[in-house]
Amino acid sequence: MLRKIGWGAEWFVSQGIYDPEAMIELINDYAALCRSRGIVPKKVLLTFVPCGRKKTLQFMKWLGMKIPTHAEERIFRAAEDPQTSPVEMSCQLNRENLERILEGTYGCGVPLGLNVESVSGYRDEIDATHHLFRDLQCILLDHRGSPWMVRWYDVPASIDKVGRTRALSVVEKDRDDTRQVRRVTIQRRLHR
Repeated sequence: MLRKIGWGAEWFVSQGIYDPEAMIELINDYAALCRSRGIVPKKVLLTFVPCGRKKTLQFMKWLGMKIPTHAEERIFRAAEDPQTSPVEMSCQLNRENLERILEGTYGCGVPLGLNVESVSGYRDEIDATHHLFRDLQCILLDHRGSPWMVRWYDVPASIDKVGRTRALSVVEKDRDDTRQVRRVTIQRRLHR
């Protein structure tokens, strides 16, 4: 990581995390190495990926994600419970993993961010990605220990290099406000 900083890296993105202990060790080792060399650590974006199907899990493994057997069993054991589903259990596991990482790296000095990815074409797993990001964002911001607020702003439509129009509708919402006036939407159209 230090070599990449020397080459100009401004942040790092992790592989999907289902083993928080390995990430805790990496972050703490990185922090100690930066301190010993007098280097300010760059941000590490922690990646989380919802999974609700064995096919999705196989693809995640093919991508190189390490998923411990106990995590895999916990996710798919949820299929037997009428109160939850495998994708909901994977989101719960991801939330617990972030909390564990935040506890295990508290005060180390490495700035952390979030990346939530969907590697599936299934609607429930895609929807879970959006919900998981909001949940993890709250966990990360709550961990800071001070009041916070997220602001979204209307961004005028712009045309990208390949002729698609992008527009973003946004809303300002306090952390303690449980009402959501409207959702953030991204709109894309091809111009012909």
